[in-house]
Amino acid sequence: MSELGGLRRLAHGCGLAAGAGLLQWGLQGGGGLPAAPVVLAGLLLGAASTPGLLPRRTLRLARGLASLVVCRAIFTGTFFGAETFVPLMLVTERGLSPTLAGVALTTGAVGWSVGSFIQGRSSLPLSRTQLLSVGGAVVGACTLALVPTPFAAVPVWVLPLVWAFAGTGMGLAMSSTSVLTLRLSVPGEEGRNSAALQIGDALGSVLGIGVAGAIFAARHTSDGADAAVFALLWAVLGGTGVVSALVARRVANAPRPSLG
Repeated sequence: MSELGGLRRLAHGCGLAAGAGLLQWGLQGGGGLPAAPVVLAGLLLGAASTPGLLPRRTLRLARGLASLVVCRAIFTGTFFGAETFVPLMLVTERGLSPTLAGVALTTGAVGWSVGSFIQGRSSLPLSRTQLLSVGGAVVGACTLALVPTPFAAVPVWVLPLVWAFAGTGMGLAMSSTSVLTLRLSVPGEEGRNSAALQIGDALGSVLGIGVAGAIFAARHTSDGADAAVFALLWAVLGGTGVVSALVARRVANAPRPSLG
């Protein structure tokens, strides 16, 4: 039975990978094929494969580990979807060199380190679920704060500052998800649950980057004239990111679910 279960998980994993690939390909134009059928095929294949790899009732936001996986997927997709377009905007809309544009990503990495350091302090008066909620809210709010940065009226130095705070939110939330996964796992299922968390991580990134890429591809006009496009995609991602703070509240005081 364990061997059969392993084969099933392998099949589900392959199906999910194929579905995610089709979804991202379709969102970015489908390589000349009609995008809608490619996106639909990716969604259906992913939906059929996902339940065998994630905690039970994940898509229903069941309390505990299921909501934890969804929460991490949301704020991960928000952060990396938004970050993907930061250098492009700084180069095409604000006239920075690629080197200077990359500094903004560096500030995010520094902020991530700071957030990881803060969450590890034993004197911090917040529970793990509260840290998770705060971190998700910070990521979402900072992504929304990127909305005005493509416009010339906003000083260019605002973006690296905002993204440093976004990285701090990621440091708070990501580290907390790892701790909470072990805390919510039934003994012997820590490995499977950690794998489920990583799957949610990857799916969130694919969806975040894919949706942002689809918005940009659909609304792009020319370099130097896309300020409103960048503002739109960051508004969509930021609004989604704030939702992770609400999902995080379903992680607290929950039973310990197992994988199906």
